[in-house]
Amino acid sequence: MPNAADEMMARYENRIAEEEAEKDAILPPGARDREKAMQDKANTVLSAARGLIGEGMIEAVGYRVVVFPIEAQLGLEAAEAEQFEHLAAQDFQVKSEGERKREERGENHGIVMSIGPVAFEGRGGRSAWCDEGDVVVFARYAGTRVEHPPGSGKFYQVMNDEDVFARIK
Repeated sequence: MPNAADEMMARYENRIAEEEAEKDAILPPGARDREKAMQDKANTVLSAARGLIGEGMIEAVGYRVVVFPIEAQLGLEAAEAEQFEHLAAQDFQVKSEGERKREERGENHGIVMSIGPVAFEGRGGRSAWCDEGDVVVFARYAGTRVEHPPGSGKFYQVMNDEDVFARIK
C-alpha cells in the first residue's frame, strides 16, 4: 500500500512527463535533440570555465591593467625604534607620518602582472609608462579587487590604465 508521499511523487513525475510530451508535440522535428546538444555543450564549456577559474592566470583585456598589490613598509625609522623599543623587538610596524599622509592620499603600490592590448594607447602618442613586472603606484580605490583563484586569499587589482600614477625604478 503506497503512502501519501509516494503518491504525491508519482503524480509529480506524471505531470512532468505530460509537460514534456506537450513540448515534444509543439516542437519541430529534431528540436529536442538540438536542445540536448546545446545543453551538453554548455556543460562542457562550464566545466572548462571552472578549470580556468581554478588554475588559469588572470589576464588584462582592453585598456585594463592587472596589478598584484604589495605592502610598502620600510619598518620602524631609527627614532621610532628607539622610542618604541618594546614594539621594535616584536617587529611591530609603526606608521610614520609619511605613511599616514600617503594613506590619506590613497596611494598604493603593486606589481604589474598583465597589461591589456590597447592600454596606454591614445595618451598623447606616448608609449606605455609601465611594463609587466614593474612596481607602480596606483589609486587606492582604483578598479576592482579580484581574488584569483577563488578561495586562495591571493588578490589582484584590475584597473584602468589611467589609474597607474607612477612607476618606481
